[in-house]
This record gives sequence, C-alpha cells and structure tokens, in this order.
Amino acid sequence: MRKLIAAAFALLLPGCWLGDGLYSATDARPALPPGLYRLVFEGEEESETARVSIMADGMTRIEGTRDAAIIGFVPLDAEGRRFAQWNEVADRLPRPGFSEFYLLVERRPGGEYVFYYPTCEDEEREVARSAGATVEPTPNIAICRFSSRASLETALRRLRPDSAHVVYRLVRIGEGRE
Repeated sequence: MRKLIAAAFALLLPGCWLGDGLYSATDARPALPPGLYRLVFEGEEESETARVSIMADGMTRIEGTRDAAIIGFVPLDAEGRRFAQWNEVADRLPRPGFSEFYLLVERRPGGEYVFYYPTCEDEEREVARSAGATVEPTPNIAICRFSSRASLETALRRLRPDSAHVVYRLVRIGEGRE
C-alpha cells in the first residue's frame, strides 16, 4: 500500500484536489465489498492480491502484500456507482496547513473499482472552479482547494475523467475469509 500512496503523491506533480479535513471516519460508508481483489497499478504489468475489509468505524482497510492503507468513501450517487475517496491520516488532530487529497472512485461491472486522480489542469480545473474551488498556483503545480464537502462532491459528480488519470484498479477475485 505504500506504493498506492506513493503513486498518488507522484501524481501531485500536475496538481491535485485538496481540502482541509472535509471528511472523518464518521462520514465513511462502505463502497467495496469485503474480500480478495487484484490490485493493478496503471502503467505496470504486474498486479498484487489485496484484502479489503470494513473497519468498525466505517473506514475501509486495503491490505496488500507489502503494506496497508485505510481509506474512506462517501457515495456520490444513489446507485453506488461513484464515490469520493480520501486516505485516513494517523494523526487526525487539527493543525494548520493540513490537507487531504481526494480521488474519484467508479464501480464497474464485474466487481471492478477504478480510482481516478483529478488534477488541477485544463478541463478538470474548470470543473473544480465552477463548483466553488479556488485555484492556488504554486511554483510547480496548481492546487484546486475545496472549502466544503458540497463543492467537492459537486465537482466529483461533474468530473468525467479519462484513462490517463487512473491511479489503480481493484478487481474482485473472491470473498476470502473475513
């Protein structure tokens, strides 16, 4: 899972969608059924097996062969096809300058979940801006910063990402033991 987080941070180069702690574990809803999945990072030929479990607080634990990640999901539609996703931070104490980055997750037929990383460039920047985000230029990247869950969720609902923004995919391969 370190690879998962490293892949997401590597994508920070073209910009990202951030917010200051818009979600917590109390907001989390299960999006992935517990079980075994094939974890496929885009641009790589190999995959690994990952176990998904739902924690008592509603967060989702994804444990791969090397590490684990705790992530949260919030549904964006009534059908359970699209979700906002954020990574749990071990130290949840409020502190100045703390920001979470957000992904869009789409459920596909056959038990596949695709994780998209929205950037703060071109059309995606305009989607974010029209939903209420502010664009913060920095020396290397632009950041689309959301000040509310409502503006972030509006932008994620409008987002129509292409395959170039796929970070990874999870494909269900079995129920496994829980």
